[in-house]
Amino acid sequence: MIKKPLIFYPFLFAIFPLIFIFANNIEEVYFSEIIIPLVIMLGTTFLLFLLVKIIFKDAYKAGLVVFLFLVFFFSYGHFATLIQGISIKGFSIKRHMHMGSFYVFMLLLCMFILIRVLKQMSQVAKFRLTKILNTFTITLLALSIINAVSQSMRIKEQNLSKPNMAAGSITKYITSKQEGAIRPDIYYIILDGYAGASTLREVFGFDNSEFINFLEDEGFYVVKDALSNYPRTGLSLPSSLNMQYHPIDDRNTARAIDLLKSMGYKYFDVGGLVSTLKHKRSADAVFKQGHFNEFLYLFINTTMLRIISNRVNFLSSNVRNQILFSFDKLEDMPNIEGPKFVFVHIMAPHPPYVFGPNGEETKLMNVASSLNIFKTSWDDTQSYLNQLLFVNKKVQNAIEVILNKSKTAPIIIVQSDHGPSFRSSGDDKYRMLMHIINAYYFPDGRTDKLYEAITPVNSFRVVFNEFFGTDFELLEDKNYYSTQEKKFEFIDVTDKARINDE
Repeated sequence: MIKKPLIFYPFLFAIFPLIFIFANNIEEVYFSEIIIPLVIMLGTTFLLFLLVKIIFKDAYKAGLVVFLFLVFFFSYGHFATLIQGISIKGFSIKRHMHMGSFYVFMLLLCMFILIRVLKQMSQVAKFRLTKILNTFTITLLALSIINAVSQSMRIKEQNLSKPNMAAGSITKYITSKQEGAIRPDIYYIILDGYAGASTLREVFGFDNSEFINFLEDEGFYVVKDALSNYPRTGLSLPSSLNMQYHPIDDRNTARAIDLLKSMGYKYFDVGGLVSTLKHKRSADAVFKQGHFNEFLYLFINTTMLRIISNRVNFLSSNVRNQILFSFDKLEDMPNIEGPKFVFVHIMAPHPPYVFGPNGEETKLMNVASSLNIFKTSWDDTQSYLNQLLFVNKKVQNAIEVILNKSKTAPIIIVQSDHGPSFRSSGDDKYRMLMHIINAYYFPDGRTDKLYEAITPVNSFRVVFNEFFGTDFELLEDKNYYSTQEKKFEFIDVTDKARINDE
C-alpha cells in the first residue's frame, strides 16, 4: 500500500513567485520587503486550503484545486502581457477588464473540468500526483533560491571590482579650477504623468499658466511645449538619469548618480511606489512611508489583482499616504548638511486619483463604473485635473521651502516622465504621451545653456557641463514611441509629437 504523502506543494507554490521576482530584481529589492508578502501568501493559501478541504472533505482534492487556482492567480500578468494589443476583427485587446473577464472564465472552466476528473480519480492516483507536484514545486523553489544567491554574489563581485572614482579619476569630470567650489544641492522632482501645457489646454480646456507663471517668477526656465524622450516611466527615467538613449549599456546603474557620488554628493531617494532603475542600493538613504513597497507593486502586477488594482483603488490609501509623505520629506531635505542629490518620484497626477483639488480625500469609485470595460484607470478626466491642481499647490509650497531654507542656491529640475495616457489615436496619441512639464532652476540664473527643444536625456548633460566643468556633447533631442508589450521596439515620432506652429 502506498504511503500517504504530505501535502505541501500548494504552500511552496504560493511563495515561489515571490522568491522568483525577488531573485530577478535583487538589485532594487531588499529581502526585508518580501517578508510581509510571504506571510500573507502563506496565510491566505492555508485558509483557502482549509475551506476547500471542508467543502470536498478530501485534503488531496483540496490541494489540487488550490494549486490550480494559484497557477491562474499568479500567471495573469504574463498572460496579459502576451495578448495585450492583439487585434481580433478590428477589436484591439488592451483593457484588463477585457482580458480579465476571459481569464476568469477560463479559470472557472478549468476548475469545473478538474473537479469532474477528481471524482473519477482513485486515491492512489491522487497520492502519486501529490508526490509529483511536491517534487516539482521543491525544484522550482530551489532554482529560484539558487538564482537569488548567485545574483547576490554577482552584485557583490561587481561592487568590489568597480573602480574608485572618489579621488584620482574625479579630475576626469571636474576641472581643477572648480574642485574647491561650493557644490549646489540638486533636486530632481518627477511628477508622474503630468500633462504638458498644450495637452491641458486642448484636451481639458484648462490654462495652466498660473503654475507656469509661478515657476518663472521664482527664476525657473520653463521649456515651452516640452517633450519626453519616451512614453512611459520605465523607459524615460533610466534614459534621463543615464544621460543617453536606449539601449543603455548597463541598466543597473544611473550614470548621473554615479558621477555625483564620485564628487562627494550624498544621494537620497524619496520613494515613489515604483522603482524604475536598479539604483536604490547606491542611495545613502531611501525614504518611504508605510509597508507598501516597490516589491509588492511588482508582485501585484503579475497576479489577478492587476485586473482590479486601479479600478477600485484598493491601494489608494497607500498611494495617498506615500505622496503626502514624499512632499513632506522633500521639504525637510534642505536641513541635511552637505552636497546632496535628492531624487523624488511623485506618483501623481498619475492614477489612482486620491486627491481633490485642495487635497481632500476622494471616495472609492462606484463599483459599477469602476468595472466599466470601456474605460481605463486614466479616463476620469475631471479627477485627473483635480489631482493635478493639488500637485501644483504642493510643488509650489515645496519649491518655496527649498529656496528659503537652502544655504546655497540649489539646482531644481521639475519634470514629468511622460504625459497622460488617455485614449487617443494617430498623432494625437504621441503628442499627449510625450508632452510634459520640464522646468529648471539654476543658481544665479545661469540658464543660458538651456534651450527650447531640450528633452530629459540632455538635462544632466547641461547640469554637469554648466556647474561641474564637464564637456558632455549634447545629444539630438528625439522622441521614441513603443508599445507596452514591445517596449524596446522603438519608432521615431519626433516630427509627429512636436507641435507645428505653422
